[in-house]
Amino acid sequence: MRRHTSRVSQALAAATSLASLLRKSAPQQVAEAEELLRTSLDLLVQSQGALHPETLVAKNQLGQLLHETGRQDEALSLLQDTLTGRLEVLGNSHPQVFNARSALSRLYKDMGRHVDAAMV
Repeated sequence: MRRHTSRVSQALAAATSLASLLRKSAPQQVAEAEELLRTSLDLLVQSQGALHPETLVAKNQLGQLLHETGRQDEALSLLQDTLTGRLEVLGNSHPQVFNARSALSRLYKDMGRHVDAAMV
């Protein structure tokens, strides 16, 4: 069973990476990237749990995609959850925590919430 779970996790991590690549290099395929990220995130939560590092990567990627496409409220929830999860799992000094803070700060700035951006 453990081997199967590992393969599932690897496949979902690959799907998340592919969606990220689509998001960054093929803007015309952003809808496909979003669908792939949503599917990967749902399956990762079910199979690995909400705080698994790969789940948090997928959540962060989806949050950034939503931010880039102007869906700030949905992005905010995902990016806040990502930061909270990464802090809990990785601690304050991990590079992925820095990346989560940065993504959330950029979103706050774009929302005109400059005080929140500075506080992240």
